[in-house]
Amino acid sequence: MQFLIPYPAFPESIMRDNVPGFPPTFPEVAATKAHPPKKASGKYPSRLFVGTATTILEWRSTRSMTDPDFLRTGHQVYLRPGVMATRRSLPIITKPYARKPFSSKVDGESFANVFALHTFQSMRLDMESGSAVMRVPAMSGRQVLPGALGTMNDLFQVMRPANGWMLELGSGTDDVFTCGYRIYVSRDTLMVNKLRDIPGCCEGQRVYLMLAHLGASTLPSPKTPFLTVTMSAKQGLELVRLINRDLISAIHLDDYGVFLSQLDDFKKAVQDAGLSGKVVHLDQKGQYKFKA
Repeated sequence: MQFLIPYPAFPESIMRDNVPGFPPTFPEVAATKAHPPKKASGKYPSRLFVGTATTILEWRSTRSMTDPDFLRTGHQVYLRPGVMATRRSLPIITKPYARKPFSSKVDGESFANVFALHTFQSMRLDMESGSAVMRVPAMSGRQVLPGALGTMNDLFQVMRPANGWMLELGSGTDDVFTCGYRIYVSRDTLMVNKLRDIPGCCEGQRVYLMLAHLGASTLPSPKTPFLTVTMSAKQGLELVRLINRDLISAIHLDDYGVFLSQLDDFKKAVQDAGLSGKVVHLDQKGQYKFKA
């Protein structure tokens, strides 16, 4: 297991100095939901939905960003002026193939702390001198179904290898770790057999919150859907049934014009399955607080 201390070794702002027009704090959230209702308030952990698949997790003295997207105009209030303005010492956990692009940029643009994890490898982030620990195992994923297209993609790597993440908030050491809250981020993947290995990695313990990348993203477009690289509502429901979880939040659904399956499709699927009470939906700038 790799080891990282993001606090207090990296206390500086995410942005470079003297970036014009960037607000010193986050704007007010549009709405806040909580679990348990009316109890998770104050300094409880929170998850802010920025848009597309980008979320910001606040826990203790650390903020973690998942799937940062610097392309959409509507997200600039939180993320502008883009990835090229972020601090180069900012720790990044990513897939193996993505490590080189982050760490080998020219003209001083390379990130200095890039960590790559293969599937089921973990990284431990020691917060606040060990009183809080976030463990981050890399999960399975695949964007192209097995078969002729999958074989071609494995050969030519048109679609890069996919993966998801588990964010485990807890305390302890590698040998004795107690998880107080577990978040599964599916990222861009289809519902494939590889995902059936995920429950075993949790040692039979439940996931409290699942962030499912849905929408049935198509390439090159919905009019000519040669490839579908994220789960549809139907596949999302399969994932819900596979993972032992408390709540589901569907993300990556409507920010681009490449989706065949909309949020209403997923809402109907979970309603028909009798699981509506297990879904928490956030609009952009929506915040979700939870008790961990």
